[in-house]
Amino acid sequence: MAVQKAVANIASKENKKSDTNKKRKKPPMEKTPSSEIASKDEGPGSRVQGQGEDRNNQELCGISQHALGPEPETQDSGPQVHLVTFTLEKEEFAVDIDRVQEIIRVGQITPVPNTPEFIDGVINLRGKVIPVFNLRRRLNLAEGALTKHSRIMIVETKTRVLGMLVDAVQQVLWLPAASVEAPPEEAGRTTAKVKGIGKLESRLIMLMDLDRVLAKEAQPAAA
Repeated sequence: MAVQKAVANIASKENKKSDTNKKRKKPPMEKTPSSEIASKDEGPGSRVQGQGEDRNNQELCGISQHALGPEPETQDSGPQVHLVTFTLEKEEFAVDIDRVQEIIRVGQITPVPNTPEFIDGVINLRGKVIPVFNLRRRLNLAEGALTKHSRIMIVETKTRVLGMLVDAVQQVLWLPAASVEAPPEEAGRTTAKVKGIGKLESRLIMLMDLDRVLAKEAQPAAA
């Protein structure tokens, strides 16, 4: 009788262990579809094969959607200016959206001999040779390293199409013309190339004078 009780106790313990193991057993992990795994930005100059141009197109598409939107109501705030904003050394600048052709990621820039120090070189944009201005140098700002946010803005001057290297492109916005003031006379050489300073809530946005910044005498000689 004692032996039977001992066997029964052992069997009971084994059953409890089996039940515990079943409870602890984890369900199999589901595989995440590759389409749901977001690719990481690989930094300036890098490009994932087959994806670089798509990213540029998506970025330009976002700009275009804003640009094609209806002009805001002007009954209260008066005339508006339509701008693309970007940053240089944590300062916010803007240019008229009509002057911006597209925005691209920083790829290979080929240096050109005997050009001003603020021209990094040229790029090949769909068969066209485009000079690239380093706006930090052009505005006498401190040098800055390229980051994954760095962009080249392709803009139009009166005579040419040029690229501007900026720290980051921020947004497209409408700004009341009445909120734009002339830059102070006491300002330095940077604001000498600014045609106005816009006030938007707590922000100060410097409206760049592209024709002065990208003046013909600052461009590399044509080959």
